[in-house]
Amino acid sequence: MHIVLIALGTLLVCVSSSMADFDPDPGPQDDDIPLITDEQERKVDETHQKASELLVSAAHWLDSFYDDDRYVAEENTTRARLRLSLGYSRFDGFDLSPMANIRLKLPRLSRKALLIIGAENDDEFDLRDNPISKNQSNDENEKSDVSAALRYALKVGKYYHMSTTVGVSWGYAYVGLRYRYEYDFGTWVGRVTDNFRYYTDDGLQNKWSVDLERHVSRRWFFRTSGGVNWYKAQDGLPHTLSFRLYHILNRHQVLQYEISNYFDTEPVYRRTDLQFRVHYRQRFYRDWLVLAVVPQIGFPYEHNREPNPGIEVRLEADLGYMAEQDVFKAVFGH
Repeated sequence: MHIVLIALGTLLVCVSSSMADFDPDPGPQDDDIPLITDEQERKVDETHQKASELLVSAAHWLDSFYDDDRYVAEENTTRARLRLSLGYSRFDGFDLSPMANIRLKLPRLSRKALLIIGAENDDEFDLRDNPISKNQSNDENEKSDVSAALRYALKVGKYYHMSTTVGVSWGYAYVGLRYRYEYDFGTWVGRVTDNFRYYTDDGLQNKWSVDLERHVSRRWFFRTSGGVNWYKAQDGLPHTLSFRLYHILNRHQVLQYEISNYFDTEPVYRRTDLQFRVHYRQRFYRDWLVLAVVPQIGFPYEHNREPNPGIEVRLEADLGYMAEQDVFKAVFGH
């Protein structure tokens, strides 16, 4: 028994000694890599840095080309976009939907301030109408035909962006706070975004999303996205999980293949829709004119999972467009 106690005591002393040398926060791992020279180690770090910059640049170019909310919500330039959409689906028929969105930079007020004015047809039909809002729609135009908002960037860094928005429309006003943070996982980049708002008519709401993406090859880009929406005025917690593969044909043409799953927790937990979508987008005779064709098929729960084929054709004019030719050449080649 004494031998056992002595052995346990010796073990505890050894463990305590080891723990004393343990640093719970060792900081950046920048120790020398064994078996390679300092010059080779420097090249490894430079290669990683360039790969990370290319990945972030690829995501930025695609989001700007698709006018995605990941890019639009943080853009701080004067710009106007006009859009005319013609859509059809089996369960909703045809619909013609115009939209206008104007963003005015306000340098006299602040270099970080932006005035946003939007107008669109807010009919019930929308080919992208799902239990959870899609990235293609702008937050400032989700609830009404005409709205105006003032957005101000509070904190802007290399990997994060924080802004506040105050908006008004017919019958309601709102104030919100949006935060985005990115993290580099080597060949992958992760992004977490949270958009918290208070509406005078519907109360609080919060939209949280996470993206994980990578540059697969010179002309292929992959992104998986998840999102959860919470509305004080509604029951349930709608959420989505989507997978998108982008095929960059050239600077003027991009194909996006998408699979999206939509869920809700009320009245019982269920998948409300499963959608397959191909999004073809190209510049149309001019760099500032864009044509989009989006065929898709869904299997909505409310129609007993029966196929719901549809298609949307959009024509968009971008006033104030700045061609990002240098970015495209650096990321995707000639």
